[in-house]
Amino acid sequence: MRRHALDEAQVWPRLVALTLAAALLAGCDSLAMFRPADTQPAVPSDASAQASVVENLGRLLPSHAFSEPPDDPTALDLLNQPPPLADQYTIGAADELEISVYNAVGLEKKQVVRPDGKIEFPLVGELNVAGKTPELVRVEVVAALDKIINQPEVTVIVTRYQGRKLSVTGAVREPGTFEAERTTRVVDAIAMAGGLQQNADLRGAVLMREGHVLPVSLHRLLKETDLRNNIIVRPGDTLYVPDVAQRRALVLGEVRSPSVVVLDSDMSVVEAVTRAQGFARGARTRSVLVIRGSLDHPHVLSVDAEAFLTAEKPFNAGRAASNVVLQPGDIVYVSKTAWATFADFLRDLGVSNQLAYIVRQPATSISTSTVGTVQ
Repeated sequence: MRRHALDEAQVWPRLVALTLAAALLAGCDSLAMFRPADTQPAVPSDASAQASVVENLGRLLPSHAFSEPPDDPTALDLLNQPPPLADQYTIGAADELEISVYNAVGLEKKQVVRPDGKIEFPLVGELNVAGKTPELVRVEVVAALDKIINQPEVTVIVTRYQGRKLSVTGAVREPGTFEAERTTRVVDAIAMAGGLQQNADLRGAVLMREGHVLPVSLHRLLKETDLRNNIIVRPGDTLYVPDVAQRRALVLGEVRSPSVVVLDSDMSVVEAVTRAQGFARGARTRSVLVIRGSLDHPHVLSVDAEAFLTAEKPFNAGRAASNVVLQPGDIVYVSKTAWATFADFLRDLGVSNQLAYIVRQPATSISTSTVGTVQ
């Protein structure tokens, strides 16, 4: 009897082990309790599923976001120079002109420049004035009247500068086009548009002139009272204030809640991980990757988050010596191993159950459950 009892005691553990192995091979759902609680359900890793995940990465990250320009006092001093005087202004469509001939009764007329850039004047006929200065138009009128009137005295005045338009778009209360005066500055342009909305991205705002982005910072102007950034806005300029929600970064890997985080302040790597509910079990906090730029030619930083959290000094060589501030479009990747590389990230990207979980959420769900907004 004793021998039989010993054999039975040895058999039961083997039977239990075989049962568990069979259940694992069969993909038994009842063993889901053994899955770590801080991971999302796995998704198929076939080629079509991988392609779908990679394609949706572009939907999560901004296609383009302007960064705050560096402080450039020399450039700002040049931009603060007043524009040319009114007599150097070039006439455009919808401008109103007043042309007078002092020594000829009745030769006085105020009119608006037509869309084709032309006007009409008695005894002269049709004149093309668009793109010309008031002085050049005066000389042409004098030349035309000189054959009829002895020494005509002509004046040409621009009485309304409808062609002097500036645009204010984006996160302002009343976007549109407005008339620019010689003294119109950035703050004036914002006031014309009814002021900024609450979600305005001051660091990403840009002032564009003739296809170039000017080094003007609304953040320094409005938050730090740096009046050098309150430059004169000229006709044709466009002030664009983006929505702060366009400044996004992605947190993936060994975090408790993979998230798209909105960068409406100087958010660091550690803060972004915190917004993703912190590191998961097994996360390698000594080498958190920050992937910046395109996936074809990325710039990869390795951040020693543990050294930052524990205030170790000095920081490990080869790692970022401080907690890196994220930029729009950055991807924070927390790995399980200390030797994680960008190649590991690319390998995991196509089959990432976390990324698939994010992109499969409805828009309302993403904004409430997986998007962390910094207040």
